[in-house]
Amino acid sequence: MTPLMYYSRIESDGAQTADQGGAMACEDSFANYRLSYPDGKKSDHTWGGRLTKIAKTVPQKTAFIQGERQVNWREFERRVNRLAHGLLSLGLQKEDRAAIMGFNSIEWMESYFAVSRIGAVPVNVNPRFVAPEIKHILEDADAKALLFEAEYQELAQSLQPQLPLLKHLIAIRGKSSPGVTGYEELMAEHPETPPRLDWPVSNEDFAFLFYTGGTTGYPKGTVWDYDNRVRGLDAIMITALKPLIKKLPDLPSTAFPALLSTLPLPLSEGMIKSRPARWLFNHLADSERMDRLTMKMFGSTPNYRLAAGKMKLVVVAPLFHGTAYLTAFSMIGASAGTCIFLESRHPFDPAEFWRTVEKRKANLAVIVGDAFAIPMIEELEGRDYD
Repeated sequence: MTPLMYYSRIESDGAQTADQGGAMACEDSFANYRLSYPDGKKSDHTWGGRLTKIAKTVPQKTAFIQGERQVNWREFERRVNRLAHGLLSLGLQKEDRAAIMGFNSIEWMESYFAVSRIGAVPVNVNPRFVAPEIKHILEDADAKALLFEAEYQELAQSLQPQLPLLKHLIAIRGKSSPGVTGYEELMAEHPETPPRLDWPVSNEDFAFLFYTGGTTGYPKGTVWDYDNRVRGLDAIMITALKPLIKKLPDLPSTAFPALLSTLPLPLSEGMIKSRPARWLFNHLADSERMDRLTMKMFGSTPNYRLAAGKMKLVVVAPLFHGTAYLTAFSMIGASAGTCIFLESRHPFDPAEFWRTVEKRKANLAVIVGDAFAIPMIEELEGRDYD
């Protein structure tokens, strides 16, 4: 799974906009990157489509947890709808870019899904970047809106005059100042029903403009359509599960049900304890069979009904980082798993991590390297966590 291409602002063939000082901004077009797929418009593998299916199938299952706050899929979708209406009211349209700058939170997820729901394009921004790097991303992406945590309000306002296309600043949590729209205030003005769009959103549309970490110069935007970003993440989940599934038939009878019960597959408790389950995984040892079956299951109503919430993932690495994004969204899209965020998101608190794992009975975590792993191990020394 690779991006369609690296995004680039262009000097011709793009729509040009002049600010009051005469500076010119030039927008790139997704038409330069668009691909067609055999079932591109026959199926709905957009994030809006997946969210609708999950909320309809398992509305009461827990979607996200952060500290003491929990939201189920029905509650989450309703807030996403409110924000989607709010973004439309500001004038955002299909393929307009809306950047999200902040650390892991339920609001980060709401923002991403709301932008996607209206056919606009999310853009990830690392708030730890210095101002010139953030300006580069917003300018390069042709961002028309920036959703940011309120602590970065001064930074956002200082950059806006330099970015003629950036029309809307939306502050998440905290107080908003003049010229900045409050996140909760924007949502409060709009209904919780899905918005009716004047345009279709399909698998072939522009889904995500994902920026690299800037380790090789300034961050570079990679272009993803929905087929690559949603179905592609289903494929990532399959690849991750393959080695484990192939070993399942060889496990002793006592270990087989316990491990199988954590997998994001449409298996009831009765099926897990039955002989046919072992036969099924013997059958799946063939990679081609496994690919065909699991691609049909992931993202399906039966899979959501029986697998939702089995996977409880503590998302420690930031969502603006590819590792955390890919892990969290592949789990959500394939099986409606539960994402758990730490309350103190930065810097990393290993004690809070282990308390959260213990309290929420988490069975997965996503981290990046020794910056997380070493403090986690050190925290375990001499302490007893369940």
